[in-house]
Amino acid sequence: MSEEFEGRPELQAQGRRTELARNFLIAALIAWMIAVTVFLVWNAVQGSRSRNILLDCTTAGGKCYEEQNKRSLEFIKSIIDEEGDTQRIVVLAAYCAKVPGNDTATSVEKCVNERLKK
Repeated sequence: MSEEFEGRPELQAQGRRTELARNFLIAALIAWMIAVTVFLVWNAVQGSRSRNILLDCTTAGGKCYEEQNKRSLEFIKSIIDEEGDTQRIVVLAAYCAKVPGNDTATSVEKCVNERLKK
């Protein structure tokens, strides 16, 4: 405390309270800055992880990309009948899609399956 407050205990007490309040506000500001910094770093790390996952799933050679390709290929193979009559299925699907009333994938599939049985 400065010498101007000597002999004036009420001013000394007020000065201490003011100094305490100032120190508290400085500490609160520092804590807030640390919290914001931690949040920004955490957000950047999460964004980086998301970006890596996205790139892995959309870039040829990525593990996720290759797994999706494998699943897609297995699905396509499951659609094709056992004899490998792909061309016939494609032609039937094109024909069935033009038949009036076959305006959904389900109705086209039903039409193809009916024609394959013949």
